[in-house]
Amino acid sequence: MTQKGHDMKNNENFLLLTSLTVPQQLQIKQTLEATFSRKVSDDYFSSPFTAVLADPDFTAVAIIKALSTYHYLDKFAIHPDLQSQGIGKKLWTMVIQQYPTLIWRSRKDNPFNQFYLRSCSGFHHIGIWHIFWQGITVDDIPHVIELVSHIPESFYDK
Repeated sequence: MTQKGHDMKNNENFLLLTSLTVPQQLQIKQTLEATFSRKVSDDYFSSPFTAVLADPDFTAVAIIKALSTYHYLDKFAIHPDLQSQGIGKKLWTMVIQQYPTLIWRSRKDNPFNQFYLRSCSGFHHIGIWHIFWQGITVDDIPHVIELVSHIPESFYDK
């Protein structure tokens, strides 16, 4: 199912998808691998997701999954050719509008962490991960950290 999202202020169109075709999966895989310089696991698209928010070319992508009762931002990727052009901020705005209560993680060496730190309401460092949240109650934080810290990696080195 496809819905169009529209950011009126920036006149940018994004797709809000609840299912993907194989060609769309391949486009997203290319963007993820180009963005992170790592290979996506072969079974990545076999696990269920809640939504994919993306530009029409799938060069800016946010993948939302359910994690217990929370919305989990599993991937947020902007193709290197589009980075520093503002599309990431536009996509982020749409993600937060759609999912004001959100959890996510990133590797501690992710250059996007400074943006995440400015955008979250809290974070915790554990091992190789920074775990971020927005709109989560204080009582839920330990549970969120536990859940997110046990998610298997979906990339491997090339």
